Amino acid sequence: MRLTVACPYIVLFGLVALATSWSTAHAETSKIAAPPKYVTFDGQRLNLAWQNENPELPIAEFIPEGETLEKWTQLASIRRFPEQDDAQALAQRTVEGVAEQYPGAPTNLQSDPDGSDAVIEFIVTPPDDSFAEYNLFRYAQDPAGGVVAEQYALRGYGNRQEFLDGLTERRQKLLDEMAATGLEAPAAKK
Repeated sequence: MRLTVACPYIVLFGLVALATSWSTAHAETSKIAAPPKYVTFDGQRLNLAWQNENPELPIAEFIPEGETLEKWTQLASIRRFPEQDDAQALAQRTVEGVAEQYPGAPTNLQSDPDGSDAVIEFIVTPPDDSFAEYNLFRYAQDPAGGVVAEQYALRGYGNRQEFLDGLTERRQKLLDEMAATGLEAPAAKK
């Protein structure tokens, strides 16, 4: 089952999204384009590894060549919320969900004061401390309608402190890139 692959925060994120995306009427969901075959971020190419087929909450996940969804070191995702219209509110609900699921987990929410975008970052570890995971999300209005969340995550196995020390050196660059450009995908062919 797919959920056994994902870390618990992804399950949490899905529950937050589902709880906030129910429509009072069964409105027709707009057509959403197929995800790109790959995205780039931080100079890395990540290839499409999985996508769901749910038009109400489409998700696509990307990892580097040679890695698996069971054990990865970098993961990107694109999540679309066609029924949402407030990117900053969705980002805030995600931060609240992380705090509830992982009490004491460091979180940071940065909202664009002049727009509707928001960027969040947080670090989580599973109960068995088998890895540490840094997550960076950018929430913005989706040109197709609704809200789109772009994620970039780094996961370190083994020595947690070594992973966190390395993250300290990279964190601001990653945060700046996510805020400025988000994930980059190849242009769609017409």
